[in-house]
Amino acid sequence: MTGGALDARVVLERRGFRLDAQLALAPGEVAALMGPSGAGKSTLLAAIAGLVHGPEAHVRIDGAELGGARPVPPQRRGVVLLGQEPRLFPHLTARDNIAFGMRAHGLPRHTARTEAQRWLGRVGLEGFGDRRPAELSGGQQQRVALARALATAPRILLLDEPLTSLDPETAGEVRALLSEQLRAADATALVVTHDALDAASLASRLLILEEGVVTQAGAVREVLAAPATRFAAAVAGTNRLLGVADGGCWRSGGGPHPVILRADDEASRRAVSRDGAPLAALVRPADVELETLGSPQRHPDAGEWEARIVRLDHTPGARACRPPIRPSPSTYPPTRWRPSRSRPGSRCDCGSPPARCDSRASCRGRAMMAPSAHDKPGGAPAARG
Repeated sequence: MTGGALDARVVLERRGFRLDAQLALAPGEVAALMGPSGAGKSTLLAAIAGLVHGPEAHVRIDGAELGGARPVPPQRRGVVLLGQEPRLFPHLTARDNIAFGMRAHGLPRHTARTEAQRWLGRVGLEGFGDRRPAELSGGQQQRVALARALATAPRILLLDEPLTSLDPETAGEVRALLSEQLRAADATALVVTHDALDAASLASRLLILEEGVVTQAGAVREVLAAPATRFAAAVAGTNRLLGVADGGCWRSGGGPHPVILRADDEASRRAVSRDGAPLAALVRPADVELETLGSPQRHPDAGEWEARIVRLDHTPGARACRPPIRPSPSTYPPTRWRPSRSRPGSRCDCGSPPARCDSRASCRGRAMMAPSAHDKPGGAPAARG
């Protein structure tokens, strides 16, 4: 089985929401689609599957137009949509659930059941063929649903948060299985997820969809290393702060005490060389150090600023505090700071290392700068300690 080529440009309007998204997948390519709730991810998948229509919802598979003004019915598209729920037939055994799709495509009963038995072995359920869904765990049901989807050799496989309903351990097992089977089947797949781990494990490319528009697309690690929006930065576990170039540094805020970050590599120095140019600083929370407030008369150097703690968040490993960075807040975990002596409303000194920019490397262990785009001023991305 080899997946088909997908080329879609979907424009739909629903109750004040406009989806205008374009994507293309090569045969055998797996891409992840991420975005905030309400961004239009499920609507985009439904349009590709043929469940919603519109004159400007164009979907081409291997060059054939399936959407537009005369849409091809879902059952004739060669597209399979697998959602959060397995949706197995409760009265059929696991084997017959898998065989159902193949029989619907014209395979004889005996051939379909033989092939279904082979798929049970591929998804680790050999010996479970005679069990009905009620006799299977949630993870086992999702394995049967995956086998049923792949057994029909779909041209395009759409996965809408397939691991969301599973506990972490089971999700990890099914994730590994899904990655293995997608590669073995050379399937063309689009995976909707809210977990960066799914994107990194399953896909070679990542698309960010926000307010109905694809705001960033590229190799998974490149997008996570240099996120172009606050949402993408939150997915990557970093803070994206808007500012401007000023005197060879990144600056946010005005007045007598702006927040200033140095740029210490060549790419960053080029980015900050044009005074007044809008920039976004990407700062890993773990790179920011908090200390007990020093002399209020001193003038902070570049990479230092005074902040007031507005929130303390308890995490499994530590507590994270949320001090504002002028003019917008962001979150930083305590390192040298002693949280037991501080509460919301207390003040502290913050410090960040010089910012570096390298889109070819992970932002792990460093702060990065990149020209700002597709972002909104103010607010604070989520971060973890």
